[in-house]
Amino acid sequence: MSNNKISHTTGLTFEKVWAMFQKTDKEFQETRESIQEMRESIQETRESIQEMRESIRETRESIQETRESIQALTIKYDAMFEHIIEEHRLNIEEKRLEAEERRRKAAERRRRIEEKNAERRRRIEEKNAEKRRRIEEKNAEKRRRDEEKQRRIEDRRRGLEEKNAEKRRRIEEKNAEKQRRIEERYLKIEKRRREKEEYLRQEDERHRQEDERRKAAEEAYQKRQDKLDEKFDRVYELIGGLGNRFGELAVHLVAPGIADRFNELGYHFENVGPQNREVDFKIKNHVVAEIDVLLEDEKSIVLVEVKAKPRVRDVKKLQESIEFIRQYYENQPEKKNKTLIGAIAGAIFPSDVKKFTVNAGFYAIIQSGDTVKIDIPENFEPKKF
Repeated sequence: MSNNKISHTTGLTFEKVWAMFQKTDKEFQETRESIQEMRESIQETRESIQEMRESIRETRESIQETRESIQALTIKYDAMFEHIIEEHRLNIEEKRLEAEERRRKAAERRRRIEEKNAERRRRIEEKNAEKRRRIEEKNAEKRRRDEEKQRRIEDRRRGLEEKNAEKRRRIEEKNAEKQRRIEERYLKIEKRRREKEEYLRQEDERHRQEDERRKAAEEAYQKRQDKLDEKFDRVYELIGGLGNRFGELAVHLVAPGIADRFNELGYHFENVGPQNREVDFKIKNHVVAEIDVLLEDEKSIVLVEVKAKPRVRDVKKLQESIEFIRQYYENQPEKKNKTLIGAIAGAIFPSDVKKFTVNAGFYAIIQSGDTVKIDIPENFEPKKF
């Protein structure tokens, strides 16, 4: 009875209030779903995080405004319902005790309350409609901005993909060019090796012919030739000792003291062992570079070329060898980040060759008695590869 009377007097039932609340809650749920979609789209790129966070913050403020509006409406409706129920409860009690006149006055009072409530509902509905319209306009504007931001993000992503594709293409071209140069250098080295072998073969043939002529001369000039034989034997012995890239010179003169000389300059090399002498660097089972002495610590690798009498072409050859070795170490993680430094060691070091060596950024190592020393000009800085 009391619920029916409330409905007749106010014109607003709990079902209508619940429907209005469900509609508002549905709008709130749709707004939350829109926020979730915005959050998922934000994760697609890092560059637009700050912009999307600002959009989420604005959306949260809008949601907070809607929530506060719903809470205000709920409080207002609860207060209104309590007031109406209390009035009707008093009216009913008065109707039981009072006469028909009181019932007439109560009916008149209810009529006026209904008019007031109708006016209140109309104003509330107008306010809610205006708020919903503003929220929809804000959401539409936000969606438009989000779509525009998403479009810009997509354009940036496509631009980045195009740039990355162009970078990859350039890198592949550079790698192909490097590979081509390495193959060309390998062919040049192979050609030089064959020429060197041919030269050594011709030298062997020439030596053999000289031996035959020497033997023929010995038969005619035996006494005089004995002394000459001893001199030639010593000369050939020296020439033979300097062969095979002057291995003995590197071992007996340069190798024993070279680590100490470099350690005096701030390096941390250990003594030169057999594995660090006459080191060959091979690519596809072909020797592309040969180093007489190799020194290595945690940060640096010093490559030493040893010659009895260095020449300019020996310095140039070391430059080419270091370039090959740099490429050789690229596939070795423990050595690819180490600095390569060159050095030329010689028993007899011409001044012009020494100057060329220093200008090339290489250390010049000269013999000093039974050991070696590093001749370092003023303001000299070794070239690092």
